[in-house]
Amino acid sequence: MLKKSDALRNGNEARDNACRITPKTPMFATAVILAGGASRRMGFDKQTLTLGDRPLIERTVEQLGVLFDDIVIVTDRPQLYRDYNVRVMADVFSESGPMAGIHAGLLQAKSRFVYVIGCDMPYPDRDYINLMLRMLENTKSDSVVGCMMQRDDGRLEPLNAFYSTELAEDMAKSLDDGERSLQFFCRHQPFLWITEEEGRAISPELRMFRNINDFADLLDVRGCSALSMPDRSAHVRPVRISRVTWSGEARCEDYVVQEGCLSLVVNGEEVSEIHALPERWRDLAVGWLYARGLISTADDVRSFQVEPIAGRADAFEARIVLGQIERSIEHQPIDHCSSYAVLTASANSMTETTVVRDPSYMVPYGTPPFSLDVVGKIMGHLDGETSLFRETGGTHSMIMFNLENYDVTDVCEDTSRHACLDKLIGHALLERRDLLHEGLATSCRVTTTIMQKIVRAGIPVVISRTATTTAAVQLARKAGITMICFARGRRYNLMT
Repeated sequence: MLKKSDALRNGNEARDNACRITPKTPMFATAVILAGGASRRMGFDKQTLTLGDRPLIERTVEQLGVLFDDIVIVTDRPQLYRDYNVRVMADVFSESGPMAGIHAGLLQAKSRFVYVIGCDMPYPDRDYINLMLRMLENTKSDSVVGCMMQRDDGRLEPLNAFYSTELAEDMAKSLDDGERSLQFFCRHQPFLWITEEEGRAISPELRMFRNINDFADLLDVRGCSALSMPDRSAHVRPVRISRVTWSGEARCEDYVVQEGCLSLVVNGEEVSEIHALPERWRDLAVGWLYARGLISTADDVRSFQVEPIAGRADAFEARIVLGQIERSIEHQPIDHCSSYAVLTASANSMTETTVVRDPSYMVPYGTPPFSLDVVGKIMGHLDGETSLFRETGGTHSMIMFNLENYDVTDVCEDTSRHACLDKLIGHALLERRDLLHEGLATSCRVTTTIMQKIVRAGIPVVISRTATTTAAVQLARKAGITMICFARGRRYNLMT
C-alpha cells in the first residue's frame, strides 16, 4: 500500500490532470468498470474471465456502450485493453479495494455522475440503470451524490450504482486515513436509495448484482441460458450432478477434466504408473525419466512407443528403451553460488546429480530481481494462455518463459502439478532448449518435490501465484534459484 505522503502526492497529481466538471458538463456520460481485485477466491485474475467465446469484460464494455459515451476501465494490467475503445487508468491508492477504483474513475470522469460496475458482474441491467438515471434526473436536491440500492436488511449495493464526482475528495480523505469500507462510506452520504422491492420489480432475483467470486459462481453463470457455453476443450467431459444450494437441489450438467493413466515400461520393466491429462505422453515420459536421474538428455531414449491398454479407458502403456540407466556422477560440494547436489532415484540405484547454476540470474537475498510490471506481465501470460482451469477448476497451470524478453516458450495444464512440470521439462529436452535461460511461472504451491525437479532441470527462476514451504525455500536458496511467491496484482513475495 502507498505511504500516506505518496498517496497524497499521487492524488494531487491525479486531481491536477483530472477532467474538469463545469456547468456545461453532461449529467451522465461516463461508466467505470473496476478490474483490479485480488481474485483470491477465484484462483486466477477475474479480468480474464470468459463467457461463451469472449472475455466477460468485453461483453460489459459492449453493453455499457449503448448507454454511455465514455467507458473507463480501472486496472493494474492496462496491457489487457490495448485493443479496446476505452480509457484505461490505475488506482491512485493501490491495493485499497473498490473504493480506490471508484476514486480513480471519478477523478477522470467526463460527467457529473458516474456509473460503476465490477468486471466480474455479468448482468448489467439496462432497465435498472435507467431507473437510477430517472431518479437522479428528477431529484430536486442539489446535495444528492448518487443512487444505489439499500436492501431490506440494510446492506448496500455499492457496485451497479451511480456516484457524483464531488465524492472524489471525500473518498481520498477516507482512503488516506485507512478507512476503505465502501459500505461505511456510502451509508453516511446523501444518496438516493432504491428499495429492494423496486429492484425486484425489474429482476425478481436481483440478477444485476450477481458477481463471480469463485469457480462455483462461474459454473452457475455459464449454465445460465442467457449466455452461450464456450466450445469445450478436447479433455473436458460432461457429467450429470445434483447441485445443492440454500434454495434447494437441482439436477444439472457439470464439466470435469479428463484424466488418463500412463504405465511406464523401461527396458522391459514396469517402473511407474502416472495419472495425468492424456496428452503429451512423450514429453511426460522424458521429463519423468530426467527428473529421476535415469537420463541426462533426450538422446538417452533410444526408442519410445505408446499404445492404448485394452479394456481400460484412457489408459496407455509407454514402452521405452534406454541406452544406459545406471550412471555415477562425481559428487561436488554444495555451493550457494554455483551448484547444488540432488539425490534422485533410478531404476536400479540411487544416483547423485549436480546441477550447475548460471550466476547471471542469481541475486542477493532480498533484492527484487523483477519489477512489478514484469511479474504482472508474466502472470498475465499464465492466465491468458491457460483455459482448462476456467472450464473445470480441475487443473494446475504452468508456463515457461524467456528470461530476456519474457515471451512464453511453452504452456501446460494438467491434473497433476508434477506431471505438468515433467511435461514442460521433457518437451524442453526434446527441443534441446537450455532451461538455464528460462523461468517457470505456476499456479500451484512450490513444494520440496517440485523444487527438486526445478533444481534438477536447471531452471533459475520460479514464480508462483501461491505459497511454498520452508524446505523448498531452503533448497532454492542453496541452489541459487530466484523464487517469487504470491505474485498477485501489484505485489509479490521474494523468497530467495
